[in-house]
Amino acid sequence: MSVTRGDWLVVVTDKPTPLLSAALTAAQRDASPPRVLVSDGSGWDWLSEAIGRLTRMELRLVLVFDTRSLLGACLANKAPAIRAAAVVTLDDARRALQDMGANFLLTDQRGKTWFELRQLLRICAEASPHCPDKVAKMLGELERHAHR
Repeated sequence: MSVTRGDWLVVVTDKPTPLLSAALTAAQRDASPPRVLVSDGSGWDWLSEAIGRLTRMELRLVLVFDTRSLLGACLANKAPAIRAAAVVTLDDARRALQDMGANFLLTDQRGKTWFELRQLLRICAEASPHCPDKVAKMLGELERHAHR
């Protein structure tokens, strides 16, 4: 696994489609280009690495392209300070970033157009995730009542 550039991270767990490769290449020319980590998809090592970098505040946001986005979001949400959301559409991504201050987005690259991929990368480049007070309060209450 190799990581390059930026204060936000894109993780690709499967071989990138040509459209995703082109969108990532274009994103490297942006004002806030992402670091890119390409994993072989055989395990969950990328998840631990991404969560670790986010919790150590080396990153402000992680965007993951994985076919197991729902499971990945569930696992990521077990870590403190992670607000993960599995998203399908651009609107899902915008809402997750705004409404819950998501700092960990997961989606599937398959079936997305170059425009959708590029816009998703732009949305993430411009995002500054902040957990809204009401959400933070609810998360705190849930944490106090958690049965571990």
